[in-house]
Amino acid sequence: MAKKIQSGACAAITQHSVGLRYLELNGKPGSFKIARQASIPFAREGSADSISSLLLKEISAFNAPVVFGLPMRESMIRVIEYPRMPVEDARQALQFDFDRLFTWPYSECSVDVCEVESPLTSSDDKMSMLVAACRNEHIFKIMHIAEGTRMTLKAIEPMNVAVLRTIIGHNMNREDEPWCSVYSDTDGIHFAFVSNDNGLLYRSSPAGISGIIDPEDKESVEKAASEIQRTISYITTQFKGVSVGLLVLTGAIGNPEVAQLIESAVGLRVETVDIYERCGISGEISDGFEPALGLCLRSFM
Repeated sequence: MAKKIQSGACAAITQHSVGLRYLELNGKPGSFKIARQASIPFAREGSADSISSLLLKEISAFNAPVVFGLPMRESMIRVIEYPRMPVEDARQALQFDFDRLFTWPYSECSVDVCEVESPLTSSDDKMSMLVAACRNEHIFKIMHIAEGTRMTLKAIEPMNVAVLRTIIGHNMNREDEPWCSVYSDTDGIHFAFVSNDNGLLYRSSPAGISGIIDPEDKESVEKAASEIQRTISYITTQFKGVSVGLLVLTGAIGNPEVAQLIESAVGLRVETVDIYERCGISGEISDGFEPALGLCLRSFM
């Protein structure tokens, strides 16, 4: 769990198909100032040594602890129900169920768990566990990068969880109904199903679908609407008896024109969120830094 701090500096690095992004903030929630930001073109599959060299060239020194983001398709997140027990006991029990629920073997993964409120928890004698898993090769690579750049690595976290943090942390004038966040960037469209401020299901669109949507391009709007409808159907299948009435759009898809078209196509209430404005960012910030902002906010939790 991240240590709670009141003020100071925080930093994040995110990995995208177009390269790396670095964000460093000073201040506190509601009044952040951008200390440094950088977009660094680079192939994601580059070696740890080559990424370390590039970061040292572009960033030079790291003045704040860094939270490193896992690309959205390189982690898997599931909600699993267990008989009520201490979280550490549930973590041990997970080893016997893991290979049935996840694509990768338990022995090849780094795993984190926490208890969440879920509408599917069947009784008070049960508990719902949110389980996040990533292959060790990705974790070891990040740790190698941290060592090679002499940065203080504060945490490693899935970028889709970070994006959701920036939305949940602010009043959206919504009711307590379940809802779905939709974030898009050049790497695709990314979804989270939320109940009681818990992210319970995360999904990204198939590779090859861009999240940069032109409201004048009917085909791109239809593709986005189709992915949203497919995700909503999957949510209602996984969470029987739960209906989604609200979509919260941010990132590239948070364009008001696109939102209006999406609302007409899917028949759900749609809101857009400017994450930077709500988080109190002072200064100009480039597009695509939403995941990095969410990673920085982890330092203030």
